[in-house]
Amino acid sequence: MPALGTFLVFLAFVCSLLGVTALGWGLRRGDEGLLNVGRRSLHSVFFLVVAASAVLLYLLVTRDFSVKYVANYTSRDLPLAYTVAAFWAGQAGSLLFWELILALYTAIVLWRYRENDRYTPVVALVMGLVNLFFATVLTFSSNPFETLGFVPADGAGLNPMLQNMGLWLHPVTQYLGYVGFTVPYAFAMAALIQRRADDEWIVKTRTWTIISWMFLTAGIVWGGQWAYVELGWGGYWAWDPVENASLMPWLTATAFLHSVMIQERKGMLKVWNVSLIALTFWFSILGTFLTRSGVLASVHDFAEGSIGRYFLVALTAILLGSTYLILDRAPLLRGRNAFEGLLAKESSFLVNNVLFLGLAFATFWGTMFPILSEAVTGERVTVGPPFFEQVNGPIFLGMLVLMGICPLIAWRRASVERLLRNASLPAVVGTLTLIAAFAGTGRVGVAFAYGASLFVIASIVYDWVQEARVRRGYHPEEGLLRAAWRMMRIRSRKYGGYVVHLGVALMAVGIVASTAFKQEAAFTLAPGESAQFAGFELRYEGLMLREEPTKTTATATLTVLKDGQVYDRLEPEKVFPAGREQPHSEVAIARGGLFDDLYAILAGFEGGNGGEGAEEYATFKMLYHPLVNLVWLGFYVMLLGGGFALWGGLRPRRRRPTVPASVPKPRLQAQEPIGTETKGV
Repeated sequence: MPALGTFLVFLAFVCSLLGVTALGWGLRRGDEGLLNVGRRSLHSVFFLVVAASAVLLYLLVTRDFSVKYVANYTSRDLPLAYTVAAFWAGQAGSLLFWELILALYTAIVLWRYRENDRYTPVVALVMGLVNLFFATVLTFSSNPFETLGFVPADGAGLNPMLQNMGLWLHPVTQYLGYVGFTVPYAFAMAALIQRRADDEWIVKTRTWTIISWMFLTAGIVWGGQWAYVELGWGGYWAWDPVENASLMPWLTATAFLHSVMIQERKGMLKVWNVSLIALTFWFSILGTFLTRSGVLASVHDFAEGSIGRYFLVALTAILLGSTYLILDRAPLLRGRNAFEGLLAKESSFLVNNVLFLGLAFATFWGTMFPILSEAVTGERVTVGPPFFEQVNGPIFLGMLVLMGICPLIAWRRASVERLLRNASLPAVVGTLTLIAAFAGTGRVGVAFAYGASLFVIASIVYDWVQEARVRRGYHPEEGLLRAAWRMMRIRSRKYGGYVVHLGVALMAVGIVASTAFKQEAAFTLAPGESAQFAGFELRYEGLMLREEPTKTTATATLTVLKDGQVYDRLEPEKVFPAGREQPHSEVAIARGGLFDDLYAILAGFEGGNGGEGAEEYATFKMLYHPLVNLVWLGFYVMLLGGGFALWGGLRPRRRRPTVPASVPKPRLQAQEPIGTETKGV
């Protein structure tokens, strides 16, 4: 079976090479026969990679320890769910998983856009080149079917910290997001190669971009949740290089989703949008490079391996090739219109884009600086969370303020008087929140964050209500809530974006509160002793040791009391896997309020006697995270908004009904606060 898997991967490489060659020559010579050969070859890649993936899954499930990858990531006692998830737990398997998703996306694109023109084959050529790169890496550098030459009695098993449902959620969604950006990148490059200056590539890839953005968003947040409940350090984001690697393409993709509306509506920012999608794809490949090349551990580890060199060549080729095409075609991409003033929706979008790029660049610099410093000086200079928080924090606050202003201003040009009139109520809400937060906390940054978040929420609600009132002028039989819902359905892309912004505002409040006001303490207690923490009484009941063939688990019991009543019972654990030097913690979390968490970690103990009147001391690390669950709630609100915007893009567009001349205009239309068209809604 390993030989079959290796052969299938090699055939996928051959078909990728054949497909790229046939498509290239077919485009050059205008030969439809060669173009068909290229398409069929790329379809074959999909079936070959599916077959290779099925072989790897079979080897994992049957525990064929003669295969190096299987021996490194599974064991006989590993549960089936994690045995299957081991597919993407290691380097070689995750690269095959990358290629599987890419081959699937390529096959869908070839089927969906199967018109016989000279545009789609160029898209297939670009995606074929990406397929060829990953097939080359799998064939010559990171073969998941490599054998050991002997059969060990058991495998090394999966790292205990990976044995969590997060292994199913985080890597899968993150890779679906990473790979998904290949599609809009391929269409953008095809448009440049074909010297097309229209918006067709944007229209065709709008759905792909939103879906990829949603997957990447889910991957980032589910990764944070996984770290929060599994790693035992009490947080969900540490500005780790692996975390940053996923954040950078998310930032540029979000900027692209905003600025592309200006191109669709005003025919502007064409060069900017092509550059953003190229940068997003480059960051996606960079993220895979950083996490799979060994360069994060040390440039010396990178130098010893070969996979990093493949990725370095690919990153250089993507950067140089994309830059050349953008610069060479720049004269064709001149906008039809120009900015008519700073006080306009398109100007606010552009400023927002600049801030997104500022966040991406700061994150990129902080992530790469340790690697660059080690390569140049031989010493790694660490860049920690304080750098990212001090640089990115103010930028993010500026973005929040813009998110609140944008719904209140018109396209093209707006007057200061109208902006002040529209912004008065949301500004009052934000200002009162700021004042109250500062009075309660005495912290300027926190107060500004709360004020900006409430300003965003108030401005969105204000816009929604005003447009619903305008609609009621045409449909007086509708109530305000029904009119608002109808507006949301009719203009689902716009209001889906607004729901995303509501989610961002909720997440901002949760991030600021759980970071700035978290409480932390450590207690060493004997059985029966209690400690006070964050308004709770923590009573240590005892410790139990449980020995199993593969691990030893120490479980401590804490009874949580509030106002003398039992509130919850926490059982944090310390797990000592057999054959591994490092234990790991299993945390226990209790809801300390509507959105708060009480978080317990068993930091250490002296021993246990199976729970029979234990006398041992135990040390607990306790954390209280106020409003932390707003982070997760805001994320799901963001996904809801993204899904609504996606639904709007999938629905067939209907022409807006015109208003008969006999119908009088509602009085509210003259007071319309938003610079978007409402006629006929």
